Amino acid sequence: MRKSFKISSSSLSRLVFPSFSRSFRSFMTLDDADAAMPGASSDADASAGGADADQIRTCCAAGSMGRKRRKREERKANKKLQNASSGGKKSGPTPPTPKMTPVPTDMLTTVDEERKRQNEHNKHALTSIEREHVMAVYDTVAEQWHATRYKPWPKVVDFVQTLPPRSLVADVGSGNGKHAAAATKLGHGVVCVDFSASLCAVSAASHGLDNVVGDAAAPPLRRGAFDAALSIAVLHHVATLERRQALVAETMRCLRVGGRALFYAWAREQERSGGTSGHEFGKHADVLVPWHHRTFEHGSKATADEAQRLEVCRAAAPAQHGVVDAEKRAVIYQRYCHVYEAGELDQLFEPIKDWVDVVRVYEDTGNHCVEARRTA
Repeated sequence: MRKSFKISSSSLSRLVFPSFSRSFRSFMTLDDADAAMPGASSDADASAGGADADQIRTCCAAGSMGRKRRKREERKANKKLQNASSGGKKSGPTPPTPKMTPVPTDMLTTVDEERKRQNEHNKHALTSIEREHVMAVYDTVAEQWHATRYKPWPKVVDFVQTLPPRSLVADVGSGNGKHAAAATKLGHGVVCVDFSASLCAVSAASHGLDNVVGDAAAPPLRRGAFDAALSIAVLHHVATLERRQALVAETMRCLRVGGRALFYAWAREQERSGGTSGHEFGKHADVLVPWHHRTFEHGSKATADEAQRLEVCRAAAPAQHGVVDAEKRAVIYQRYCHVYEAGELDQLFEPIKDWVDVVRVYEDTGNHCVEARRTA
């Protein structure tokens, strides 16, 4: 493991918009996800377009907690991950491969209507389907998600290993921080951005990472400040072409000239691209993939009031569309995904081809992948 590269609080505050200059450590969030205005990072050197300082609040000071407490939290998280990987009795059962369903027509119609209502200023705003079927779902299942998604993907690590020593990396759509943590172990400095406050809290507590809650299509990061960027398994949760193109462009704008970024998105052709998900998407590009959220201790027996207990959990969850399945002892939530055909991911770079080069296109375990470089 290379020498750790820890970003100081003062340096970290300068990597985001000037209006985010309040000192913080490890986890900062916006009161409203929409406060990260679309397109703001295209003029990141100006304070206009950033959120006001009073929109920022510290939610988890993992970076400022005492050293002993942080080590204790890290040990707990590592033990949890080891139990999950070893099949130990304390780990929860791995959710079975669920059956995906096409996104209902009325949901897609709602997204289309939202697009028509949006003007030039907010055309990249978060859609209702992403808010309820992506952000709210991850806010609900963050802990269970973290326990089953803890190992960084080898080819993403390979990309990080090619970066210059002590690079500054933006992980846009960082989730639970598994790839960012791998980058820090290789000696790089990382700033994480994700719109799920719960996943940011997990990332801060488990890995001691610096997190900002914000929309990946409008990350509140300075233009030209980073040597590299990651966008891993994020684009398949974005519902409109405009927001997908914005995510790609805004991520590339965070880079210095010569900086590189890696993008992964779920492939529709799972078998051909070496997918391990077990899903068969067929002709459907927009799908809902169920997640079975279990809240019981592994090995515990179902109680007479199991359905009532699950209903209480469902009613309290950020995601409001959950369905109780007492037989499976779970609340089932639906994650929105747009799965990509071959060539579709690299086409997102066409509008920015004047200042971005697509370096490499490949497939990896059920994902289409693009490595791109900023040239101007």
